[in-house]
Amino acid sequence: MGEWNKWVGEQYFEPWAESIRVYFEGADAIRLPVTDRRVLLTRTWDMPMEDVLIVGLCVVFITALSVFFDRLVFIPIARLLRLREIDYGRFSETCWQLCFYGPMWLLSLAIVIDAPWFYEMWRCWEDPYPFIPMSNSIYWLFIIQMAWYFHCLIFHVLFDGRKSDFFVMLTHHIVAIALIYSAFNAGMMRVGVLTLFCMDVCDVFLHITKILRFVDNVKPCMDIPMTASYIGVVISWVVFRLILFPWKVIYNVTVLGLHYAGWANVDYWIFGSIFLIVLYGLQLFWFFLIVQSGYKFVRYGEMDDDRDPTARDAKHKQN
Repeated sequence: MGEWNKWVGEQYFEPWAESIRVYFEGADAIRLPVTDRRVLLTRTWDMPMEDVLIVGLCVVFITALSVFFDRLVFIPIARLLRLREIDYGRFSETCWQLCFYGPMWLLSLAIVIDAPWFYEMWRCWEDPYPFIPMSNSIYWLFIIQMAWYFHCLIFHVLFDGRKSDFFVMLTHHIVAIALIYSAFNAGMMRVGVLTLFCMDVCDVFLHITKILRFVDNVKPCMDIPMTASYIGVVISWVVFRLILFPWKVIYNVTVLGLHYAGWANVDYWIFGSIFLIVLYGLQLFWFFLIVQSGYKFVRYGEMDDDRDPTARDAKHKQN
């Protein structure tokens, strides 16, 4: 680390982060002496080859599993429900994502529910950070999530090019992979688990709402279930992504991380802070779209996914 970076960090970033911490934690907040600041002893960001191979195998397995469920489970269900043929692909994709995010959120919930670092965030940086032992459940949560977002990235690039939010979703997948990878390799797995915990629950409600919308397109009797699930989306999004995420994750990394790890970790601190803020910006953007969709449903009685050209085409044909 150059002298200029060190001077900027010690003169500006550390006092700024410390003043924010004292503001939220009170005037009696404990200040760490400079000599007690944690230093990231390892500078390697390389993932062990065996873990790379496991992620690669999981990508192949997830892709094969998605094809299996698409052809033998979800498409037959779509036919059984007599959905519009133009909705088969999107219905199958939505069901597949629901089958992933549901169990993944339950796994992250099982990890954090009894974890002291969920209730006392400073414990994310306690000794022996950055060499905190990784439990099997956390290890597989990271491996599967990393494989999932690689799978989503490949699928998105190959098949979702016509969607209006193509580059937004592309940015999201790249940011997600980068954050999971860095948390896995830099000893920040506890913060990584908190991030996944705050994110995945909203996708469960979101995909349930989408499934009900597909059914409602052919059987207009889903207003009450759709309204209930939509309210679940809004509440979970506000609580988990717009409140808990900036508190449990962004504040944790940008303020507490700098306090307990010190400016010596500027390389990961800037990287992590920027990507987390970008991720939060995406959540605000998507929340605007969710509110807009709810407004259309209340005002016009429709909740189409305007990001997808197939949805717009189907609506124009009906008109």
